[in-house]
Amino acid sequence: ARITLEYCDNPLWYCATALPTIFDKDARTSTSLAHSLYALAVAEGIARQTPQLAEAIAYWKAQPKQQSALTSMLEKNADLKIGTLLASPWINEAERQTLRMNSLDRLFDTETNASSQNDILTRLTELQMSDGGFAWIKYNDCHSSLYCTGSVLELIGEIQQLGFLKGNKQVDAMVAKAIKYYDCEYLKIFNEIKL
Repeated sequence: ARITLEYCDNPLWYCATALPTIFDKDARTSTSLAHSLYALAVAEGIARQTPQLAEAIAYWKAQPKQQSALTSMLEKNADLKIGTLLASPWINEAERQTLRMNSLDRLFDTETNASSQNDILTRLTELQMSDGGFAWIKYNDCHSSLYCTGSVLELIGEIQQLGFLKGNKQVDAMVAKAIKYYDCEYLKIFNEIKL
């Protein structure tokens, strides 16, 4: 019997490898866009604070697939590929893990990340209604959603709490409008309860 042990002495690596599962380049809802913005902003911050990580990802991306750290161990290790295992969901998980690891390159590439952030912010701005709240998705006669607005504000708040996206005028203007809407809606709810 053979046992395989995976060890990582830097927990930041686990944080970085989780980001592709949060990011969705095709996101259409306000909450999904906010989650994608979160993944991009955190990846940008990690790359800025730990440039060695971004360099390592770029290096691994250039390696042949079987030698790259971005390829899952299950996919690389022929000893683990036995007949019954090939028919199991573990193989699909190995392929998903490899895809997730390979998408790290897009998140940690400075130019790609900046372009994606601008795209996400533009689409998020399009979902912000004139009253400052965010609609879940854009459709005719759509309205602001208190839940969606709260979720977007919470995620942007967490991003800024981590020290990312501070001083971004587009984000600051978006947040100011959303807070005004959020406060106004909760005041209405409070006044209805009080009566």
